[in-house]
Amino acid sequence: MTASTNTLTRQALSRKRLVLLVLGMICLLFIGLIYGYSMFVLPMREDFGLDDIGPVFYIMMVAFCIGTLSCSFMLKRFAPRIMMIVAAILFAIAFCTTGLLGERVGVSVLYVSYAVLGGLASGAGYTAVVGTIVPWFPDRTGLASGLLLLGFGISSLLLGNIVLFMRSITGNIGTVFVGVGIAGAVLSFLLSTLLTHPPKNIAQIMATGSADGPEPSIASPSEANGSTANIASDEERYDPSVRFENDNVLKTPIFLIYFVAYTLASVMGLGVIGSIASDGMMLGLSELFSSTLVGLVALSNGLIRIVLGAIIDRKGVPFTYILEAIVTLLGMLCILASFIFGLPTLYVIGALSSIVIYNPVLSSAFVRLRFGAKRYPINLAIVNFCVLPAALINIVVSSILGPDARFEFFVIAAINLGCVFIVSLIFKKLWAKDFAGIDSVKK
Repeated sequence: MTASTNTLTRQALSRKRLVLLVLGMICLLFIGLIYGYSMFVLPMREDFGLDDIGPVFYIMMVAFCIGTLSCSFMLKRFAPRIMMIVAAILFAIAFCTTGLLGERVGVSVLYVSYAVLGGLASGAGYTAVVGTIVPWFPDRTGLASGLLLLGFGISSLLLGNIVLFMRSITGNIGTVFVGVGIAGAVLSFLLSTLLTHPPKNIAQIMATGSADGPEPSIASPSEANGSTANIASDEERYDPSVRFENDNVLKTPIFLIYFVAYTLASVMGLGVIGSIASDGMMLGLSELFSSTLVGLVALSNGLIRIVLGAIIDRKGVPFTYILEAIVTLLGMLCILASFIFGLPTLYVIGALSSIVIYNPVLSSAFVRLRFGAKRYPINLAIVNFCVLPAALINIVVSSILGPDARFEFFVIAAINLGCVFIVSLIFKKLWAKDFAGIDSVKK
């Protein structure tokens, strides 16, 4: 293969992965509407004639976890486009059924359709898109994760406000839900035809521009296994995670402590996101501003994903993890201070910064850079499965404390984040130990 042909190969792959990245962002924009739940609570109560809609959000998060894990296993047998079609169908059924039957049937349709089917659709679509596209970017894993998940993060602000605007025109949110279900499904179906896995040697091609370079040397068993290897193979220089691609995440200390810490962070994140509007009004913010704050938090969380992705690529996963822990803990202290001193401005600052660590970019980059591309969809689904115990913990804590004991909840959340910060320091040491001898990996 000539140099010009090699360059063309790299250029063609670069164009293709850029198209996939943009289309993936659009898909996740619709899929992420699941997080706009708090914006729809009051409209659904009014238009569907409901006094209380119960723990719909947390049920939805449980279904999301089940959807991510199920899709990750099915991706071993079916093409990504098949799973996106499944997600599109579930998405259409979830929103259309909720819109058509919400007023007639009542709260039960929210549990079954909006929460369960919507959560499954979101989880399956999320895993199909992120699990397929991120491996296309071994050289820009953090930035690719951040850009993809930007669409997922700003969905509440962009589409959520469009839904509310259309509701003011149609007079009923159910009608808008039907339109959203159809539009999201059609778009996801069209984009699914372009989803495909990258070449297995994508890291080498993007690093050298050549798909037919010299055969990589193979490390001896003592070098390939264990964290004390001193010499990296040629293949590991292109993609250091190759050394660990057969590791079982459930038996790896660095993954287990990360999973526990991310679960604690998710308890806090779900508790904040699911009650931003009501917490704001409790502290004296207007209903309009409280609803707007939901979108601002979504925008902040979305934009920070690009920043965090760039930091991961430049400074590494451990540095970014510690930074996230510090910023989030400071944000939670602001929220606590807002309740103690009755200062809603502090709550706004805290809400915007306290969910930095409840962010899938770090998890996406962590499992790809540490455990490789071979089992990336499954490993991604396993780490995101922490949302399930986090949602269950939120339900239990809320039932014990009561809906008005928000200060007590945030005290618990602050303790959780203190533990997360300690874990981030341990994580850094384990990361350095695992990658000893591979100079291309940022410490």
